[in-house]
Amino acid sequence: MIRKIKRKLAAWKERRSLARQRRDNLSASNEDERKAFIEGLREIERVFGDVSQSQVEAVDVSVRMNADIPQLAWICERKGSAYRFEIGRSVEVFRNGFFEGVWPGDFADLSSVITSISFGSGVVLGTGLPCFIQRKDGREFTFILRRKSDGVDIISNSICFCLARSGINPDEAFFKSIADKLVDTTHTATAQGVHRYDPVVAEDDNYVLYRLFYANFRISSDGAVTFEKDFFGRSYRDYQEYHSFLVDTTRRVFENAMHPGRKIQLPPVATVSTGYDSVGVAAIAKECGCEDAITLGVTVYGHDDSGTAVAQALGMNLRSFDHVAGSVVDGLVMDVAQVDFDVAKEFIATAGIGDDVTFASFEEALENRTLLSGVGGDGSWDIACDGQLGIPVSIRFAKSTTEFRLRVGYAHYPPIVASSMSQRDIAKLSVSPEMKPFSIGGTYDRPIPRRIAEEAGVPREAFGQKKAATSPDFRDAQRLWEAAAVSVMERYRPGRNLVDVDMTTSADTASRAR
Repeated sequence: MIRKIKRKLAAWKERRSLARQRRDNLSASNEDERKAFIEGLREIERVFGDVSQSQVEAVDVSVRMNADIPQLAWICERKGSAYRFEIGRSVEVFRNGFFEGVWPGDFADLSSVITSISFGSGVVLGTGLPCFIQRKDGREFTFILRRKSDGVDIISNSICFCLARSGINPDEAFFKSIADKLVDTTHTATAQGVHRYDPVVAEDDNYVLYRLFYANFRISSDGAVTFEKDFFGRSYRDYQEYHSFLVDTTRRVFENAMHPGRKIQLPPVATVSTGYDSVGVAAIAKECGCEDAITLGVTVYGHDDSGTAVAQALGMNLRSFDHVAGSVVDGLVMDVAQVDFDVAKEFIATAGIGDDVTFASFEEALENRTLLSGVGGDGSWDIACDGQLGIPVSIRFAKSTTEFRLRVGYAHYPPIVASSMSQRDIAKLSVSPEMKPFSIGGTYDRPIPRRIAEEAGVPREAFGQKKAATSPDFRDAQRLWEAAAVSVMERYRPGRNLVDVDMTTSADTASRAR
């Protein structure tokens, strides 16, 4: 056992040393990232056809609100230059489009979301072809289901919505091929990064299903896809500059979430645990005015992961919830039955592995809120990160909240991801001399969130001492995907409570605020 521990520690030291050497040799990081980003998106565009042959034409757009579907869901059926949209009741509607979520920009100007780090999805109209806005975190996706016989595209922020409106029978081979390929192809795509991935999930003679993420896009009448190539990277010369960026971005997100022009304001709430990432984020949230926090009161593998001590140190109001698998969890590798299929199904019926089922515990605390989480910390804040281009997501976890979030009705803002297009600068910062006092060594070392939290008043011993986890790793999630998807698809059957939304007379945010 001792020799095994020594080997692991030696391997970790070697990996950290190599990562440090790579970072020491990094230069012009943002320019490299920008070039790779633009060239990569051009390669993905070629999958959909010859962009150069596409013409910008007049478009026919209609929008209907459906009170029967999950409140933040939306879908579009595109046939030629006609775009037929259907949206949930809590999707915010503007004169020039609609959006669900938040962004660090002026809520009164929806057009600003096109060139912003958006944490939500929607469509901006009036700028030529409709511009589909995507989340910038690689954990939720936009799906395009193309019917080859007539060139019709079904586009949605929900895979289950796409399938429910496609007319594809769950007994068909194509449906079963999606069940077989969706999770694995999504993991491969996100691990390759935002500008190197294959968008195709499954294809046969009749259909092709695409999965897109990060970059905003437009679809022409002939089915060609063009991406908006706005680059969101920037340089951070030192910790203070990076910290200031996180604080400024978070404050602007809060202003957007609480804008008086919203029909539903979304006050912030942060997750806390005994790890690094959620604690660093909670400290940023508190600095920006967030008073509320949530945690799981659970012991996993003998470790109490409750963030009670952290919340007390930050002076936040804490609500503690039970884990879906109980207050004591002996192991995270489990069958879905240990949680309850009816609870887990909406997390399984996604492009993820169902692990985010832990969010079900927080449901009553999340509706009409902006959730801040530590998502992205593994790829940005760990001292061994080597600053790869394209913000690759190397872990399979944290990609299964979509159906839950759309139903419950909350925005998810992970501050770490807002800076992720500058991975190389962040990687260099972690091993810079100014961060050395906040590096504790060992196999779990993240100086950036440690400094953020300690300077906010959280004691060193209260967090980041041991790598912990609370999310289940279901053994049978893949086998149950079809049943879960079929059940969730029932939410998206055509409803009776449809209301036409006249975009030319929709109330803008200024009149709402009055």
